[in-house]
Amino acid sequence: MTTSNQKNTELEQLESFLRFLGIKDYQLIDKKNESPDFILMIEGEKIGVEVTEIYRKYTNGNSAKVESDLPKIVEGAVRLYNEKKGLPCSFGVGFYGEKAVTRKKDVIKELGEFLYQLSVDNLNINDSEIKEIKPDINKFPLLSIVSSIHVKKINNTVSSGFTTSIFGAVNMEGNELRGAIESKAKKINKYKERCETIWLLIVLPSMVLSGDFCLSNYDVNIDNNGFDAVYILDQYREQIKCVKQA
Repeated sequence: MTTSNQKNTELEQLESFLRFLGIKDYQLIDKKNESPDFILMIEGEKIGVEVTEIYRKYTNGNSAKVESDLPKIVEGAVRLYNEKKGLPCSFGVGFYGEKAVTRKKDVIKELGEFLYQLSVDNLNINDSEIKEIKPDINKFPLLSIVSSIHVKKINNTVSSGFTTSIFGAVNMEGNELRGAIESKAKKINKYKERCETIWLLIVLPSMVLSGDFCLSNYDVNIDNNGFDAVYILDQYREQIKCVKQA
């Protein structure tokens, strides 16, 4: 079942989609039910809109999970560091985005231990200096996913941390797009129990840490799938593309 947060996100995506299409005169007559997610009245026509997101796949899930995991790793590691009474610092931890995290708890422990050893052994910085360091992978093999760490001494009682990452956005490929359409097309009969015209909105969501899919000029043969129109919304770049229209 769709959560209230997810529903609110889908509503924001729908509103962006309509704005990019230049559709201003519409009435949202059903936003609470599902299958399809929304029903609109546009120029006297009742149109159902099903909204779905596509993320890049990784070995331990997808880019949305990576987006969630990385800050938790830094937060957990800095918490361990504070428990050991390390020198109060601000840590900026950079990750190789394409290296998915498969042992999160172990990475947290190893990163916390590395930061503490760094503080004890050789963290000699003044109040204004930002120092860049890289983990010794021989001693801390799980930190091969860490690209660099920037450290600055702070006038505080405890340390803090933030996360950056190196992710490269890739063009949306035909297989991912076809798979998303085919998955939703299985429910087309259910959608059409509520309205005759059905649009599919595929969203490439904005990501803070992880570069994700972006639109390309790739033409996709989507055959007969039952939808009256299929749109792709590249949320980060504020672009929209119609791959099928009746």
